[in-house]
Amino acid sequence: MFLFITFIGIYLFIKGNKYHSFLIFLFLLTDGFQFIPEPVLLFGFNVYGKDYALIYSLSIFFLLCLTGRITFPHKSIVFFSITLFSVFLLCAAIVDIGFYNPSLPGFLLIFRVNLFVLTYFWLNKIDVEVYNKVFVFILKITIIQSFLCILQVPFGVKLLTGGGITDFDVLGFNWCRYSNLPYFLFPCLFILLMCKDLIVPYKKYILMLFFMVIFFTLTRTLILGVVLTIGLSVLLGFFKNQKKLVFSFVVIFILFLPVIGARILSSTDDINTVVDADDIENGTEMTFAFRIFHMGERYLYVNQDLKHKIFGIGFIHEIDFPRDVFIFGHKDDSKNGAIIQLDQGDISWSNLFLRYGIFGTLLYFLLFMSFLICFYKNNRQPVAAAGFMFMIISLILSFGSGNFSQFDFFLVPMFFFFYLREVKEKPFLLNLKETNFNG
Repeated sequence: MFLFITFIGIYLFIKGNKYHSFLIFLFLLTDGFQFIPEPVLLFGFNVYGKDYALIYSLSIFFLLCLTGRITFPHKSIVFFSITLFSVFLLCAAIVDIGFYNPSLPGFLLIFRVNLFVLTYFWLNKIDVEVYNKVFVFILKITIIQSFLCILQVPFGVKLLTGGGITDFDVLGFNWCRYSNLPYFLFPCLFILLMCKDLIVPYKKYILMLFFMVIFFTLTRTLILGVVLTIGLSVLLGFFKNQKKLVFSFVVIFILFLPVIGARILSSTDDINTVVDADDIENGTEMTFAFRIFHMGERYLYVNQDLKHKIFGIGFIHEIDFPRDVFIFGHKDDSKNGAIIQLDQGDISWSNLFLRYGIFGTLLYFLLFMSFLICFYKNNRQPVAAAGFMFMIISLILSFGSGNFSQFDFFLVPMFFFFYLREVKEKPFLLNLKETNFNG
């Protein structure tokens, strides 16, 4: 079924219906906007939504190449960084296949996410009107997802796909914590915050809902990330003439301070936990200190020889990698409690150092910085300021999540980037009432 939907999306793009085609791409990328359970998604072909999105993206790219309609946006630091990293990926793939000789299925499974880099070369075909309409739709979806996220806590039922579930006690209460945040929560949040002229019914209540979703996760890195991102934005002058909004931030922070404080104070046990022999072996308490040790061990491993420094271990699959190379990691119960050696979802930098080496990680970070610089230089455009905030919080969350190390992370910055190229100096005056927000 999802392959059929993918073909429909490609057909619509060819026929010029970019709006519905692009929505299908986002639908596939987010596993049906996080509404479709994994068993349903994997039924038949055992392929994830992200893979269908990749098929869509590659098909559009090659179709544009074959018809001669492909263009290569240039004259920007982003284009330079994209091109440089693409050349690195090509060299890394050649080295991986030529020297490491991984199994071809394993190589493709690990390498495939990097092919999202080619999405950059067709996103400029989406015009500003399509981006505006897509944002309206995405905002509606994110509001629905946010309500479901809140309802997960009292009902104790997972209502969105992705993320994990953790039970713990805080201030004497047993709390079930869900980490399956809406995919576009932060882009929507920051756009609503930055775009004062954006007319949205019940805008203040929507912002309150988004903040509740974030605080209800009780995730230290996430909460501190939001506080630091907004604090930095205030210092940089992004919230000029929005004193009431800044005051609201302070009030919200004070209201949630007891819970925030309890979670932050719990981090004082990190070092004691991580040096315990049992926790080193099983990785059940993936504290911040544990993540730093995890990253350090991987960094030292690739720092042993020149080939690993430049290209890392390559795109070898977990099943083809030797066991017992690393000490730090989660236990894999399906393999008699063996330590998971490679990719994991708790810190991005471990994955980056292993897969790309030190040199490749620097190129990856250069790409990140190119988007950050572009957004900062254009911060008078509200959507650019929102993009800057998204990049900052993503960097902070990279120490508590593996999402940053997956190349599809860069798709959202690409959306911001190409929207900015379209509007140039035009003000962001999207009236959601006029675009049938209520309909």
